[in-house]
Amino acid sequence: MTTNTTPDVEVGNEIEDRMRAEVAALRDATVDAITPSGALTLVPTLGFADAPPSDRVLLKAETGQGATNIRVLEGAHDQIADKLGIPKRYYDRMLVDRPELLCSNVNTWLRAKPEAKRLVRMLTPITEDEHAFAERHGAKLSARAFLSDRFRPLDHGGLLDVVLPEIAKAGATVTEYDLSEKYFHVRFATASEEILERFVAQQPALRGLTEIASFGGGIRNSETGHAALSVRPIVNIDRCTNVLVVTDMWRVAHVGGRSAEEQEHFGVDTRQLDDAATFLKVRDRVIQMFSPDVKRMAASAIAEAAGVDLAAALPAEKPLMEFVEGVGRRFELGEAELATLQDCYVAEATETGRSSRWTLSQAFTASAKQADSFQRKAEIQEIGWKVLKSPIKSLIEATGRRSRN
Repeated sequence: MTTNTTPDVEVGNEIEDRMRAEVAALRDATVDAITPSGALTLVPTLGFADAPPSDRVLLKAETGQGATNIRVLEGAHDQIADKLGIPKRYYDRMLVDRPELLCSNVNTWLRAKPEAKRLVRMLTPITEDEHAFAERHGAKLSARAFLSDRFRPLDHGGLLDVVLPEIAKAGATVTEYDLSEKYFHVRFATASEEILERFVAQQPALRGLTEIASFGGGIRNSETGHAALSVRPIVNIDRCTNVLVVTDMWRVAHVGGRSAEEQEHFGVDTRQLDDAATFLKVRDRVIQMFSPDVKRMAASAIAEAAGVDLAAALPAEKPLMEFVEGVGRRFELGEAELATLQDCYVAEATETGRSSRWTLSQAFTASAKQADSFQRKAEIQEIGWKVLKSPIKSLIEATGRRSRN
């Protein structure tokens, strides 16, 4: 399994072609099985001491043709811990230090409800690493998800078939994508334009400020239950290549509100129609993203935030950088992420000569570029929008102090 992010120099059609090829390869490698928990056993991997933590155990599945060895990928480890009620920190500690103890724990809980059915979503080897692992351990399949048998995957390829034509109709192109075992992100945008010109005349605080940006959207899907399908507008700031992910839009959970009984009686054709209806909702949201109203809403929010001078709004006893750190902690950034945020704030304020809520928002989106995964990058870019939309008073109160006003 590979993770890919497109370089900026690629042309939109080339990006789209490569994305489609990788999604098709993932689909072709997918193997699903519904099995009772009692047919599954976790066992230590031979020579596990030298293996990465996630590879220190294997899942054995009893079939009519004997036992099948299955590699357990990171996402499946997360879900095994969740489904069996094993605290994740304890699960990870056992995986690293005592794999045999982890196997004993997992097998005990699998045997507690042996008839409970699980959907195990697997892959045949794609990368050289996966082929080598399969050869060494006889594990020709890799589990990327451990789910309820009622889980209904929404196919990445089916999603693209619906949304890509609408993206083309709007004159937009695919700018970026990322495909991993857990998530699929695809982003698209139209041509750039000046977004603050009409606000400068109305707000003296914005005099001299210009921002060139392109508008578009981002779609996130997970075929493994690690996230809900989400569709959100995106603002790309040309000056610094920062990206804002607009969070006050639409998302849909995979299972919906249906009962287990309804799911059991759905035929294949009914489920396909249900999926098609979901994808049509996504299509409608994509069309909505390109409306002038969405652009005006985003530009207005940026203009408003750019007009808020942090130095004037903060209490005299509240140092600016302490406030920046406090906002980062409010949104649960890690220590390394906090340090990056502060560096990005200083860089943004120095470049623009401004210190506003827009500056703070841009610091978040700039720091997102250094995230360790595309999913984490997207999460921090979403925080950038939340900061942009948060009244300064609420941000100050969230860091433990009141504003002067």
